[in-house]
Amino acid sequence: MLPTARNRFVLVLAAITSAVGALDAAFSREWDLFAVFALTLLLLVVLLVQLGGRRQTVLLRADLVAWLRARASRTGEPMEAVAERAIATYRLVYDEDAAGDGAAAAADHEHTRSG
Repeated sequence: MLPTARNRFVLVLAAITSAVGALDAAFSREWDLFAVFALTLLLLVVLLVQLGGRRQTVLLRADLVAWLRARASRTGEPMEAVAERAIATYRLVYDEDAAGDGAAAAADHEHTRSG
């Protein structure tokens, strides 16, 4: 599940609904119903915490996702590791701020590709 704002909003609404249900079941002394609502609330909170990580979501074209999957299956790495390495390589080669001397790095890269 992508950690988009819409998904978080839906999960928060479901958690609020579960909390209200758990409170109502507790006041009604319906302990089996309380257990169901409380467990649902717990699972929703765990999911929200996992989606609230520091990592940002980047949507990719389908062909790039297919390449990532193929490369990850060939190398036995997680897709995230392949994507991070690919972006880091791109940044090293093409971003002067990140590479220090990006023009030289790009020239070296073009030389090795043509040679």
